[in-house]
Amino acid sequence: MKTLYLSIALWLIFSVAYADQPDWCIQVIRCSVRANAEATYDKVGSYENKRIEKSNGSYTVSIGHYKSKADAYVSLHQVRRQFHDAFLRLCGEDGYQIIRETKPSRKAKTVASKVLPSPPEKAAAKTASPGFVTGKGSSTGTDASLNATEKNITCPDISSKADEVTKEKSSAASEVSEASISEKKHETAETTKQEKVQLLKAGMQYYYDKQYQEAISHLTRYLSLWPKSEHCSAVLFIIGKSFEEMGHPLSALNIFGRVLKQYPESPEAFTGMIAMADISVRHPSLKYPVFMEGAQYVRDPVLAYDKALRHKIPAQMAEAVRFKKGRALLKRDHHQMSYDCLSSLIYDAPQTVYRNEILDMMKTNAVTLINHYHQAGDHIAAIDLFFEATDKNLIGYGDTDTILQSCLSFAQMGMYDISVNILKRLRPQSRNEAFLSKFNNTAKEIERLRLNHYASSNQVKEKWKLYESGKAYLKADDLPMAQKKLSELKNASDEPFWSKITDYALQENHWHKKYHNYLKKKN
Repeated sequence: MKTLYLSIALWLIFSVAYADQPDWCIQVIRCSVRANAEATYDKVGSYENKRIEKSNGSYTVSIGHYKSKADAYVSLHQVRRQFHDAFLRLCGEDGYQIIRETKPSRKAKTVASKVLPSPPEKAAAKTASPGFVTGKGSSTGTDASLNATEKNITCPDISSKADEVTKEKSSAASEVSEASISEKKHETAETTKQEKVQLLKAGMQYYYDKQYQEAISHLTRYLSLWPKSEHCSAVLFIIGKSFEEMGHPLSALNIFGRVLKQYPESPEAFTGMIAMADISVRHPSLKYPVFMEGAQYVRDPVLAYDKALRHKIPAQMAEAVRFKKGRALLKRDHHQMSYDCLSSLIYDAPQTVYRNEILDMMKTNAVTLINHYHQAGDHIAAIDLFFEATDKNLIGYGDTDTILQSCLSFAQMGMYDISVNILKRLRPQSRNEAFLSKFNNTAKEIERLRLNHYASSNQVKEKWKLYESGKAYLKADDLPMAQKKLSELKNASDEPFWSKITDYALQENHWHKKYHNYLKKKN
């Protein structure tokens, strides 16, 4: 089930593989109307290298050319906050025509870099006065530059001009110093950003390598250093999944609960809710405090699945959630609801990846329900489900106990021919003694029911003859003989029906005699 869960829960966060591959793109939307693609393109935001591509009559809005899948994931998480169905794909697919594009721009060089093409220390040495900025003594180059400048001054006030030159040199040196500090801050920020990305990538890679303890260690450190990062909800979710994979379901539930509480509108809250329900299904005896966030999904996992299905989610994820719901209902012994849920899913998605597991669970439900209906005496329900299950190939002649019970239900409903035909097909060539005993007992019981039915039918026919004879005597106005026949009918059966019908016949005759003359005169 690990592969099953990753195909659903991690679908909203990042792709299943995390290995570096060239030229990854984020596909935002694919539509057949160009106007819709143009509108989405404008809504995407300020991402560089976003474009509209045309292929086979449809339009695709894509972002970026990332050299690795890990780098593309960082942008994917941001895009999915606005476009939940965005996903990663390889760029450079054949047949694409670019309709509209925003190309990446080169960053403009800073003013300081224009002023100082060489390192800051060398530039300062060329412009500053002796000992300024560099902290060194007199410099021959600097003095020569100063003398050359002073010789070109035409103003008679040489001292005044010298002060202005000194101020200009100090100003230039100050600009150099500020530019140097700015560059160092920029370099520090870039270094921090790289460390942040590397720490996140390392934690994710450890998770995919199944080194869950290392993944928890790196991702926990990431959260401590950048508690307000836009990736915190995803990082928390992966920490929870790591605990779950390590066999610590309570710790995983606590982490998923934090995701629900701190980031209720995030995609990870949605998948966290499903993850909590999945843990409950796998660990039905797990005790989780009712006051904790998401405890309702642990108590009733079907509640989480129903809530998920009320959202507009991709078809693949909807299939997975419906499958999980059917499984949860089965494990809670709600066999009819589970059967109906899974039957509906296999009808809507006959080629679903869960097909084999669905059919196995449907068979378990069908066998259990047929046995239950037979024991409860609801033979119509047992027969109906038997026909449906055999039509879907859920029950075959290897399911001997279920077939034998169904034969008895057919016999109870008077369908002896069908029951006997099924038994003939089931007749073993070589089976064990336990089966032979059950088979023979079932055949005897079917025959007993058939004989009882015919005997009962003959008795009913005899009773109707007595009734009709009594009615005939009443009509012939032979009341003593009529009472004799009807009394015999009463005494022949303990069933209330025959007693009531004979009393009614006598009362009807008495009423007719009493009012006959009056009705005759009136007519």
